[in-house]
Amino acid sequence: MENLTPAHFILPLTVAMLVFFALFSFYRLKENNVNSENGETRGLAQEPIVRLDYLLAATLSMIFLCVSLWRLDFPTKAVFDECYHSRTGMQYVLGQNPMEWTHPPLAKLIIAVGLRLFGGNFNPLEGIYRPDMLFSHEAALGWRFGSVVFGALSLFLLYFLARQLTGNRLAALLAMGMLALDGVFFVQSRLAMTNIYTVCFILLAALTAWNYRVGGKTRWMLALGLALGLAVATRWTTLYAVGLIALWLLSYDLPRAAKSPKVLALAGLGVTLLVGLFVKASQFYKADTSFPDKQRLILESLGQWALGAVVIYLVAYAILQALDPKNKLIALPGLYLLAFIALPICLYLLSYRPYMLQEPRHDLYKVFTEQKVMWDYHAGMKETHPWSSPWWSWPLVLRPTWYERGIVGPGDGRTVGILCIGNVFVWWASIPALCMAVWRAQKERHAGLGFAALLGLGLWLAWSIQPRPLVFLHYFFEALPFACIVLGYFGARLVTSRDEDSRSIALGYGALILFWFGFFYPLLSALPIPQFYLQMHLWLGKLWS
Repeated sequence: MENLTPAHFILPLTVAMLVFFALFSFYRLKENNVNSENGETRGLAQEPIVRLDYLLAATLSMIFLCVSLWRLDFPTKAVFDECYHSRTGMQYVLGQNPMEWTHPPLAKLIIAVGLRLFGGNFNPLEGIYRPDMLFSHEAALGWRFGSVVFGALSLFLLYFLARQLTGNRLAALLAMGMLALDGVFFVQSRLAMTNIYTVCFILLAALTAWNYRVGGKTRWMLALGLALGLAVATRWTTLYAVGLIALWLLSYDLPRAAKSPKVLALAGLGVTLLVGLFVKASQFYKADTSFPDKQRLILESLGQWALGAVVIYLVAYAILQALDPKNKLIALPGLYLLAFIALPICLYLLSYRPYMLQEPRHDLYKVFTEQKVMWDYHAGMKETHPWSSPWWSWPLVLRPTWYERGIVGPGDGRTVGILCIGNVFVWWASIPALCMAVWRAQKERHAGLGFAALLGLGLWLAWSIQPRPLVFLHYFFEALPFACIVLGYFGARLVTSRDEDSRSIALGYGALILFWFGFFYPLLSALPIPQFYLQMHLWLGKLWS
């Protein structure tokens, strides 16, 4: 990052350390003040989910929806990556070849639904379409409408995920409020980009995974498979969430499965068949592309292999189930294969169905070849961008992204723009809170806190090993809801504490989060502001300007 100096770290690191020491001091105080009756520290009240929860979640989500809809059709030009996604959505409406192919199709298909719904037709053909051109208000509203809906739905899902992980209504409300008051969440919920859909589907996957873990019912595992399929069909980065959720569930199910040799044998068979299929699929991508007929033969044989693998597995399952009918764990390996492999792959391929219906040459062979092209694009990217930033800097909000910036008009010195920036009082506290959550989850044996910390830290740290060199601050967005859950939990502990200082700290910090959103709202929603007011927002100087 250009213009980065040691002085830029002072403010964010100071806030982060203050948050950490405030939480640490609170828990040290609580551990020294043990309840004399049962020898345990006083935690959050565990409240059952009732109708009030559905009313609160729905009401707050609708309020967010209404606030986000105001001036949603402004500006009427495509902002940042909207120039790719809105254009591709229109191409799907018109049955044309999609221009944007660097991500799977699902988000663009949802954008196409919005364009179809509001009737904002425009010509997306090369030579006519320009990223800086002005469109109708119906078009701008159409390509952004889906994002607003999924933003509100994300808040609704977050409430119930936080509700179940913490067991407390106040913690869920605080988590929901912090996400709603975040700048990146608000901006992404009002623009035609893929990230808000990704976050929504990851939250749905986390919620279904938790319900499966708690209840152990098959329907939740199948719902998990559907959620993961929708997520992967939106962005490949959700594969990190797939892996983290799989590891988390396996940590609970493997000890149970290890007690049954039949289950282990069936699981071993499933893994062996799966490895064979992946080896066969790798032959398709290793084959010489100058001989497409050879690749087509490999693809046809891959289908036969897949069918054969399913038959072999089902026969083995039927035999083992007949030999041990009382063993309910025998179905466990099959559930994992369905949830983490079969259903996601089926939904992923299904998202390409509109593309395949466009032309005869858009067959399965074409879809498979596009996956390699997509990988090569991201892994081999050489482009640079002035607003890019390394993954480690995101929680510090060192380099937010100006999606749009300009003056209102000739003779008008006011600035109008959209700054994608996180609510610093949430982001600067996120990593200290997630690290504190790891400690408290182990100390209190709090599974929900541990699950949130795993996904929050995992979805951030995964970016340290990914191959794409060009990344932006808003990629931290996928980890943010889980940081909000952890902060909501700790905030609720402070607010309900008997210690007056702890309550004051929590309420004061909450006021800072609310103040930040109100203060930065013009820069999040493209409201015209005078130049002096803009300068008041550039807390880290040139890094933010």
